[in-house]
Amino acid sequence: MVRFKFKILIFFLSVFLYEKALSFDFKTEVRRNIPYWLYWYLKEKGDFFKADCFLKPDLIVIYKSKRKMLLLKNHVIVKKYYISLGRNPVGKKEREWDGKTPEGLYYIDWRNRKSDFYLSLKISYPNFEDRLNAFLKGFKPGSLIMIHGFPNWTFLYPDYREILKYSDWTNGCIAVSNEEIKQIWDLVDDFTPVLIKP
Repeated sequence: MVRFKFKILIFFLSVFLYEKALSFDFKTEVRRNIPYWLYWYLKEKGDFFKADCFLKPDLIVIYKSKRKMLLLKNHVIVKKYYISLGRNPVGKKEREWDGKTPEGLYYIDWRNRKSDFYLSLKISYPNFEDRLNAFLKGFKPGSLIMIHGFPNWTFLYPDYREILKYSDWTNGCIAVSNEEIKQIWDLVDDFTPVLIKP
């Protein structure tokens, strides 16, 4: 009986290890764990390989009052961007159409290549706390808070993009330029945490 149980244990252990081996992605593991100093060393040796693909941010931090978004890897800044916020940027988002940008801890939920804006990364707002606060106050919490580029129609008015770049014009989303959202789109994986601070 003990021998039979041991064989079952060995069988399940081998199945578990086999699944782990199949799901292991060497590039992903190296990209997520490479030290920052090694990244810069390899980047200088540009003929070795393109090191940018190994430096994926593990956290996005947004400072609303400073209008800054930082992409971090192991607590080191990888990229820094100037951002535009909702048209009513002071304070935490509480209800639908209040023009405020949320504050708190979220993550990249999904992405939309064909949105009304040039590339969109959805933030997981509202979380449970946001829903509860809105419910207690009798409001809808709103949804579809994104990190995105300029509206698609602005290709007709390129000069208008400069005005949008340095003003708060969204309905609560976080906006950057089209070139910057392309970088963010390529660098950031789904489910990357997003910390939005006042």
